[in-house]
Amino acid sequence: MSALIARPEQLLDRGLTAEEVFNTAGVSNATFYRRFSDKSTYIQALIDRLIDGPGSGEAEIRARVRALGTQGGPPTTALRDLVVAFFPILTDPRAVSRRVLAHAFADSTPRAAHSVRADYARRDARLLAVYDEALAKNGLTLRRPFTPKSLVVVVNALFEGFQLRHRSDPGSVTPRLVADSLLAVLGGVLDTGGAHEHLDDLPLVRQSVRRSTELPRDPRSAVLAVAREEFAERGYFMAKLENIAVASGVPIEQLRKLFPTKTHLIVGALRPRFKAIQEAIDDDLLLELDETAIVENYLLRLAKVCTEDMPFTDALMLALAHDTYGEPDRVKPLKEELNLPAIIAPIIAEGRRNGVFAGVDDPIEVAAELTNALLLRCFTRRKHAPEDNARIVADLVLRGLVQR
Repeated sequence: MSALIARPEQLLDRGLTAEEVFNTAGVSNATFYRRFSDKSTYIQALIDRLIDGPGSGEAEIRARVRALGTQGGPPTTALRDLVVAFFPILTDPRAVSRRVLAHAFADSTPRAAHSVRADYARRDARLLAVYDEALAKNGLTLRRPFTPKSLVVVVNALFEGFQLRHRSDPGSVTPRLVADSLLAVLGGVLDTGGAHEHLDDLPLVRQSVRRSTELPRDPRSAVLAVAREEFAERGYFMAKLENIAVASGVPIEQLRKLFPTKTHLIVGALRPRFKAIQEAIDDDLLLELDETAIVENYLLRLAKVCTEDMPFTDALMLALAHDTYGEPDRVKPLKEELNLPAIIAPIIAEGRRNGVFAGVDDPIEVAAELTNALLLRCFTRRKHAPEDNARIVADLVLRGLVQR
């Protein structure tokens, strides 16, 4: 096996056969199969050796970055120096050939593919250590939708491309080019202002968006569809009406006539859904369901809205929590147009009159606590099914903790 790994170029040119393994290693067929039960076992052992090349650990990398940082100068200088320092290891022809072979054999068995993925995880961890020491500790953040984990995937892919090119065309790949390319990627991804901006805020990206000269056939629906994406990608605080205007084809002046603020977008999206909940409660009353069943149905329907319209319900929660404290006038449309407690409060009041519910406080207050509990549950347990979230809140509120 050591002889095969020492000359990976021959394997790339001619492939791998059992006879070549025996002859190159100087062993007999019987000796080989005493060591490896079958060819797939040998391939797995070969892949493990191929990807088990030399590499710096996270602690060593962190120490190297810290040492470069103590020399003064901007973080970009430290990154440039780091790339130059590791360039010989990064582009070592034998190491690159080993990785190419590992990929070539990776499809042979699920375990082999797992070994390659595990190697990627180790490489990502090393780059995450660089990111943490050189960038995060200097207060630099990433533009959305990038995260540290997605960034290191991009950087590893960049390095692999240079490794392959350098193996056959070493003159075209220099330490300076690799360092400059890395800095170019970081220049687009890093949010140096600390404002948690989006990648779409870059001037080049903004200017490349085609501006429509005609209004969409249904401007309201077009704006709400884009607003859903804007809230999902950026969150409530970083979403911008200007971005929604450009992407929807509705000029900002026209858009503000339909939705003066972001809170009006939330109202426009959720009002029809909440109206449908009210209509469903009216149907439950016509069908003479008891108050407990109606409350449980209300919670389930609201939980489904939270799941299906998560970008808008998340924005609703954040707007209510933030603007109620900072700018209460801005949440008036939300509280007036999306008055969920008012939908279920009459049922709670009727249940109290009928002796179904205990003598509780103001039904509106109870309805508000019930609704807030469900919204908070869906907000913090977004991966749970709406049925599970509704059931947990219903069990707690309707049946309590004390065993009767």
